[in-house]
Amino acid sequence: MLKNGNKLINIKINNIITNIDISPDNNFLAISGKNGYLCLYNIIKNSLNDIEIFHFKNQNFNSIMFSHTGETLLTSSDKGSFQIWQIPDFKLINDMTVSKNYLNFALFDKNDKNIVCGDGDQRIKIITDLKNKKHFSLYSHKNEVLKAKFIIDDQVVSVGNDRYLKIFDIPSKRELLSIKLPNIINDYPVNDLDIKCFEDECLVSVALSNYKIVVYKIRINN
Repeated sequence: MLKNGNKLINIKINNIITNIDISPDNNFLAISGKNGYLCLYNIIKNSLNDIEIFHFKNQNFNSIMFSHTGETLLTSSDKGSFQIWQIPDFKLINDMTVSKNYLNFALFDKNDKNIVCGDGDQRIKIITDLKNKKHFSLYSHKNEVLKAKFIIDDQVVSVGNDRYLKIFDIPSKRELLSIKLPNIINDYPVNDLDIKCFEDECLVSVALSNYKIVVYKIRINN
């Protein structure tokens, strides 16, 4: 294991890396790239399994995420679709288009049942039934949706390049909270969002493009 900052791996990927994710058991590193490129690196065995998916040759994967069981990978593409892959052979299990725009991200909830996506059309997409491809959209921001995550099974926090942090209730499709992020003229983009919850409270951190990080404490309403 990695100790005292010792380098554990040093691999070269023959593609432009768009996103990475470490498996729940810490044994694998998933990598997404451009032109249909996916990679699974076995950290323990120091072996690389990469592939360019022919069907996705004209698409770029913008995000990649392990399911919480570590059995599948979830990707999002710049053609408005997300994919679920069986690993390690990259067998396509699900390919669902939810937008006419690009998707910035696609993320599972903690039970790997629901998925949240966001794109440039100012909406977050909630997929509630993968088998029957059921989903709905929420008009959430006045600019592109950069990131969103599940707080609990029926609530989602999102951040957009309108510099608003918002929380939505999924069953009622209602906005629960809206926070205006610090604003500077001609400096509106937001870079990233993360959230960690402890019992009935969550810490939400947002990275802004003006070298600032803001953190909010939010109480969960179950």
